[in-house]
Amino acid sequence: MAPSLDVQIRDLVALTQNLAEMTDTFASVKGFVAGTHIAYGNWPKAGHDAAHAYKKASSTAEDAADAVRGASDSTAKNLDAVARHYADAEYHSSIQAGSPPNLRHGAGYGSRTTAENLATVVVMPVAENVIAVALTARLWRTRELVKLTARPTGLLPAFLVIDALFIEPNIRESGPFRAARDTWRAIADSNLQPLCEKLGRIVPIRTWDGDAAASFNAHMDVRFLPALNELKSLAGSMGDLCDEMAAGMDKINGLWLHMLIEMTFQLLLINLAPLPFRPIFSYAALVLFTFNVSYIYAKMSARFSAMAATMAKLEGQAETLASDCFGDSQTLDDKRNLLNPRFTMVSDNWSSDDWAQNWHYKAAP
Repeated sequence: MAPSLDVQIRDLVALTQNLAEMTDTFASVKGFVAGTHIAYGNWPKAGHDAAHAYKKASSTAEDAADAVRGASDSTAKNLDAVARHYADAEYHSSIQAGSPPNLRHGAGYGSRTTAENLATVVVMPVAENVIAVALTARLWRTRELVKLTARPTGLLPAFLVIDALFIEPNIRESGPFRAARDTWRAIADSNLQPLCEKLGRIVPIRTWDGDAAASFNAHMDVRFLPALNELKSLAGSMGDLCDEMAAGMDKINGLWLHMLIEMTFQLLLINLAPLPFRPIFSYAALVLFTFNVSYIYAKMSARFSAMAATMAKLEGQAETLASDCFGDSQTLDDKRNLLNPRFTMVSDNWSSDDWAQNWHYKAAP
């Protein structure tokens, strides 16, 4: 025997509120994805292609988060309509017609919750940032030292040209990449993962039966939950990629520093060399310096080109998620038609018998 109607309504209201909370949370997730932006000036010259690829990937990931939010909102509204039908059902004399309960939270509900979750995770590791900042600071000081030691040898003009073209534009701190990494990982682990777990406990709904209820279960299990997991995986992959870029920047900065220290040592020795041999040693040092700069720049370009290719793949995944999963006009099979107009429009004209057949409470065995 099915429970009383007011119990059924409370069950639907609770289910609708859970989805409404998810919708509010996704609005905040979209904002946090926008916060993973890395300013163009923080990218090295050798990584300009990667910078464009990252911007496209993060922007498309933001669109994907918005698509999931739209799907959640659309599903919650459908459930809201079901709950209102039961609350306003004229054929149930035990329920008075009137305004059903407010099933939706205020606009700021999900924002506050998600912000709290994000704040507990986005704490940039102190040690690695101190090391990275110290490395960059030492690198800038070493460049100045090379200028001082190069002046007596006559190599200063050549050093200044190479430095302006290749070294200075490629010395960048890894902090912005690490900050973006922490935000992406917080989105995946502190926001989306709990939603996946919560939805997994809700779906499939075990207390409702009928074709429409089966359609809801299929939609949530076959489309929405996999998309939510894919969005979580996308955020995690973007975080891992930012971590690789941060580590790559630290490694490249270490190579620049090592090369400049060697250059300083060589220039000091040239200053001590007898005058007849000094031009020869200076020329040899310049050739070696140019080779080392070219090698590091090529290595840096190859690293960021590979990352740009990876980001292009992630951008493609995000685009597929944003465009293919949640279009209401998409042709769906019979068991995945909750967002299809055939359900949302026809249900407005369903009779009591239609509701009893398509969406009804399961009777206790």
